[in-house]
Amino acid sequence: MIRINLLPWARRADKAQRQHLGVLGAMVAVLGCSSSSGSPHDRGLTSAQSERNDYLKKENARLDKKSRRSRSSGVKSLRLLCAQADHRAALQPIAAQAVYLLQELVQQVPDGVY
Repeated sequence: MIRINLLPWARRADKAQRQHLGVLGAMVAVLGCSSSSGSPHDRGLTSAQSERNDYLKKENARLDKKSRRSRSSGVKSLRLLCAQADHRAALQPIAAQAVYLLQELVQQVPDGVY
């Protein structure tokens, strides 16, 4: 059987792999440094987003106050609606009695009397 010496091939493959790992490590280091420093554009985006968040917080607070006011006025209006319903219920028999009395009056008044 013929013996083939694969040692030089293995050494070349190891050398190429070490070279690729070195390049990859350098790329990771460069990208890590550039991303950790943060660009001015990123800082501008962050400040713009924080301004938007502040605006939304202020608007939410304003709407909360408005909803509390409308809730309290809603309770008042509900009370008024209940009072109106009670008055209608109290006046309903009187209205029926008034209609009955007017009908009796019409029947008892002779024709031609206005």
